[in-house]
Amino acid sequence: MIRKPTRDSLERPVANEVEYIDPVEAVRQMALQMVGQRLPSERDLAARLQISRPSLRAILAQLQKEGLVEARPKSGTYVVDQRPSRLHRIALLIDADLKLGDDPFIVSVVDTLQRSIQAVGARCVIERTHGEGPHSVVEDGILTLGMAGHDLVAMQRADGPPLVGLFLDAGTRPNRRASIFQLEDREAGYDAAKHLLQRGVRDIVFLGRRDIPASQERLSGAEAAAVEVGATFRLISCHLNYPDGLRLGRQIDLPDSDTPLGVVATNDWLALGFRTGLRDRHIPAERNVHIASFDGLAVTADPSLDITSLAVPIQEIAADAVAELQRLQRSPAATGRVIRYSLR
Repeated sequence: MIRKPTRDSLERPVANEVEYIDPVEAVRQMALQMVGQRLPSERDLAARLQISRPSLRAILAQLQKEGLVEARPKSGTYVVDQRPSRLHRIALLIDADLKLGDDPFIVSVVDTLQRSIQAVGARCVIERTHGEGPHSVVEDGILTLGMAGHDLVAMQRADGPPLVGLFLDAGTRPNRRASIFQLEDREAGYDAAKHLLQRGVRDIVFLGRRDIPASQERLSGAEAAAVEVGATFRLISCHLNYPDGLRLGRQIDLPDSDTPLGVVATNDWLALGFRTGLRDRHIPAERNVHIASFDGLAVTADPSLDITSLAVPIQEIAADAVAELQRLQRSPAATGRVIRYSLR
C-alpha cells in the first residue's frame, strides 16, 4: 500500500517524503513475477523489506494458506505455478473385472471422464488392468476405476506420473503421488433407508454383497437407520446386476398385508431389474414395494418405477480428477490426499 500525499502537502515542499509499502503486498507482487521460482532466503528477503524474520515467516505462512507459495523441506520457499499444467496423455485404467456392458453407471463414468480429459486438450488411453505390475502406457497422469486401483495406488512410485484412484474404499490411503476419491457410501445407505422409513416402511430388505466395499458400506448405513427405529432389516446377497435384480423381483416373498416393504438396492441397475421382476408377477402387492438405490441413472426419474436414487456427482468428480492430476503434476512438493463426495 502506498500512502499518497494530500492536496495541502502538494502545495508546499516536503523535505523528506516517506513512501510506505505493505510488506505482505510486496511479497505477493514479487511472487507474481517469480512463478515457479524459489524466493530469496529469509535473511535476504527480511532485509530487503526491512522487517524481522518472524514477521516475514508470518507473511509467508499467510501466502502459503492462500496457495501462492509452498515450503519445500531443505530447499526453500517456492512460488506455486497457478497456470494449468499441460497434460498430453492420460491413462484410464479400468479394473478388468468390471463388465462395462452390464452396468450403465460405469459406462456413464467412463464417458464423462473421457470428456473431462478431452476438455483440457489431453488424449485418453484406456487399458484394462488387474492391478499388478506396470502397464504399457506412457502417460502424464493416471486415473483408475475399480478395485484394482488399490494395488495401483500402493505401487505408485514417488517419481512416477500423478495418479487418482476413483471410488476406492475408506481403507485405501493416498501416497506421495496418488490421491484417492471416495464416496460417502455409509451416509448414503443411511439416507436411503431413512427415506423409506419416512414413507411408513418398517421392514427393509437390502440387495447387495458384503465382499464389495461400496455395497458393504451402504448396507451398514441402511442397517443403522433401521436399528434406530426398531425396523426389521435383512440382507439378500446377490450380484449387482440387472439379471439378478430381475430374478429376485420374481421370487421374493411379499407381505400379505398393506404394510409397505422397503428395498435398498446397491445400485440403480439392480433396482431396475428388481422392479421389472416385480411387475412380471402382475400382483397388486407390487405397488406396496418402495425402492431406494444409488447412482442417479436418468431412467430412475420415471415416477412410475417408484425408485428413489441417490446420485453420484459424476461430472463434478470427473472434472476434479483431472484438476487433481494437474495439481500433483504442477508441483514437486504436492502430495496425495483423500477427497470424499456425498451422494445427492
